[in-house]
Amino acid sequence: MGTWLRGWLVLAACMLSAADVAVAQAGPGGVRAGGSIQLSAAVRTAAMQVVPVALTRFALVSAAGDSLVIATGRDGNGSMTAPAGDYTAVSLEPVQVDGSRYQWAVPIHVDSGAVTHLDLSNLNAQVSEARGPGQRARASGSPEAELFHRFGASVVRVEAGLGHGSGFIADTLDGVIITNAHVIGAAGDQDVAVILDSLTRVRAQILARDNNADVAVLRIAPRFLQGRQRMPLGEAGDGAVMPGDRLVALGYPLHQGLTMTTGIASGIREGAIISDVNINPGNSGGPLLTLDGEVIALNTFGDQDSHGPGVSGSILVTRAGPVLLKAAAARDTLGQPSDTLLPVRPRVTMSASALRTAAEAVKYQEYVRYSLLEVNGRFDVSLQTPLATFVDMAHYEKEVGKDRRKREAQAGLTQDERFGEMKQYRDWVDYVGDITIPVVSLVVQPKIGETGGSVFGRVLAAALVGARTRATYKFKGDVRGVRLFVGDSAREVVPLRGGHAPQSVWEEGQWVQLKDVADLGYYVYDPEAFRPSRGGTPPVMVIAVEDLKVAGHWSCKVLPEEAVARVWNGFEDYYREYRSDQVFNLADRKAEVETGPARATLRDRCDF
Repeated sequence: MGTWLRGWLVLAACMLSAADVAVAQAGPGGVRAGGSIQLSAAVRTAAMQVVPVALTRFALVSAAGDSLVIATGRDGNGSMTAPAGDYTAVSLEPVQVDGSRYQWAVPIHVDSGAVTHLDLSNLNAQVSEARGPGQRARASGSPEAELFHRFGASVVRVEAGLGHGSGFIADTLDGVIITNAHVIGAAGDQDVAVILDSLTRVRAQILARDNNADVAVLRIAPRFLQGRQRMPLGEAGDGAVMPGDRLVALGYPLHQGLTMTTGIASGIREGAIISDVNINPGNSGGPLLTLDGEVIALNTFGDQDSHGPGVSGSILVTRAGPVLLKAAAARDTLGQPSDTLLPVRPRVTMSASALRTAAEAVKYQEYVRYSLLEVNGRFDVSLQTPLATFVDMAHYEKEVGKDRRKREAQAGLTQDERFGEMKQYRDWVDYVGDITIPVVSLVVQPKIGETGGSVFGRVLAAALVGARTRATYKFKGDVRGVRLFVGDSAREVVPLRGGHAPQSVWEEGQWVQLKDVADLGYYVYDPEAFRPSRGGTPPVMVIAVEDLKVAGHWSCKVLPEEAVARVWNGFEDYYREYRSDQVFNLADRKAEVETGPARATLRDRCDF
């Protein structure tokens, strides 16, 4: 459709009167059978944040000139019924997001008795620069800005267990994703996810990896690659990059979204480029580009000390060649990766001030009663929420600051001048927001206990010679995975992210010896999993821990009803503001959930 026709449709739609719309919604003669239209409107910003096009009207213009109006809610979604036929969806007014203006004129066909999905996004929008009155058009962007705009959607966040790095969609093997091997470590396919933007998180298939080359090749379902540029791989041969050449890095460092840093090549080493480009944890696996837009290397490591900013190292992309050959062979033998979307963490945060106020009003001992649970004597499990974190901080502040507060009162200090442990978290809350994101963290920690041989030996030594000998301690469990089941049918809840990581202890004293290593587990869930029934009854929930020390069997725990209730009620303000007002309180009522149906469902796999 030509630009002039798109403009005419927008103008015609804007001139619709209320009477025109009412007549159009009835349909010509009112005789055509109708179908359902499900509209989803959202745009992706340069920082890979998906912004819903909320509270916006669109016109559906038929070939005969009849028109309907459909509007989106706060989530960017809308629905309606319409007579069967061909339409063009036209935005009634431009949508301005992050300095750009979006308009749509998208053809759709509605079938009788069927559901038609209409997705409005960057891919089918007319995009122009948004300018206010008197503002001049922005000058042509720098080469770095053009690279960010061109390839921003091609750089992804790669999550493997508890760690994360970056990766990029390469222009080889039908758009595979290249990253560092150390980003995925020893993870399997079920432990690796790729985040394309704030709404799109998918499972990744590992095609090949080479730990010596530090290169891994991943693949995701083809439908998620639509509209994303493939990044060309540079030759990286002699003279491709020289000291002093300007370079650009893209990736997901630390807790940040998509981030660009720039610098110059400082030196060329065997198989690597040394530069002053700022590289941080999380950048690993991301692309290092020349200003011509070619990926010349993978950002891999930093060389820093306390006396200066340090330098960064990026391994040449030529090291990916042999791994890509392995990936090509594996691609033909492996099945297609899953095209199911994985859950993503909420895009909004809870109010830090409201959490502080709520934490001050809580009786600490009552609140933390169910914070730490035991599973079969082998693991300690803690359930953490933003409110629980603020309760812990408030308690710590109160306990360590008793004497200090007396001195401050005597000195007449203002409230802002007084000691506050929570002040340490202010910048974190304001600029990162992790401890205010509405999620539930499940931490599984192996317990430590004395070995049976140690107990026997000490008792024997005491009985025979009256001597006190050294006790030997070990971890009682070793986490290989954690699963959360909900409801009578024991439906598994997919975590927002999670994994297990080793912890080692070396303790050798006169009376105690502990030399052991075992994994702990850390998993993050959407609070929706803890939602009660309509009658306010909390769901039956079971934690199952796969223990390396008991292969093939799980150590399981049915969560106390009060613990589930405490988790859900900790999000009361969040649900009232963003989702719903459905909360529940159990008061003093208790239920015998330990013998519920979920336990029977998992009985063959679980050791309760």
